[in-house]
Amino acid sequence: MRKNKITPAAAAIASVAALAITAAAGAAGTQDEHFTAITTNPGSGVVGVIATGAFTAGGTAVNIKHGQTFRFANGHFTIAIGKPGSKHQNLNLTDCVYTKTGSGTYTFERGTGAYQGITGSGKVSFTLRAVFPLVNGKCPSTDLPGTSGNPTAIQYTETASGPVSRR
Repeated sequence: MRKNKITPAAAAIASVAALAITAAAGAAGTQDEHFTAITTNPGSGVVGVIATGAFTAGGTAVNIKHGQTFRFANGHFTIAIGKPGSKHQNLNLTDCVYTKTGSGTYTFERGTGAYQGITGSGKVSFTLRAVFPLVNGKCPSTDLPGTSGNPTAIQYTETASGPVSRR
């Protein structure tokens, strides 16, 4: 049987995929911003990100050591992962669906372009779901996190929000 693990890269994305909060260029004071990140390939290291709140933008997020860089057309910023919160995982043996949920915190480290001088921090939550193939009508493994072969489908969604301001 071929073993597959949810890779460290996937776990890193799960920890940071949409942890960023940003502000509109020229915005004064503190405003809330909300981010959603979605991917069907967490191991790729890149996720799509949509920002709404003080501004609306779409871009990508890529993993770096101890954080992630969010890239938009008018600049980018880096966030650092802070204190992890709750984390739960489960492998449903009837339908062979692996689910992992968690939460945590983040803080901005640096920005460029429209995001130069950005500061703030916030909270994030994520859900990772993977469907593994049944063998003879059964889930072939009880190992977490779903090492029963390559997933036939995988989905990762993360949401983040918090106040952000510019120096």
